[in-house]
Amino acid sequence: MAESLGYSPLRIFQWVNKEIAFEPYWGSLKGAKATLSSKAGGPTDQASLLVALLRASNVPARYVRGSIGFDG
Repeated sequence: MAESLGYSPLRIFQWVNKEIAFEPYWGSLKGAKATLSSKAGGPTDQASLLVALLRASNVPARYVRGSIGFDG
């Protein structure tokens, strides 16, 4: 899949964002491979697929967890 997207980080991100359906569940249930084949996954599985595709493109990628807040 990374090759078909030209090993482009932007194209990989856009493809995962557009083509992988969101499923609301906690944690990792599928992993990158099953998320790719089913074209759906929770946030962690989507991140796993994105990381795998970026690494296949020789782009350093890792998981980062954080929080964001807004003053309102």
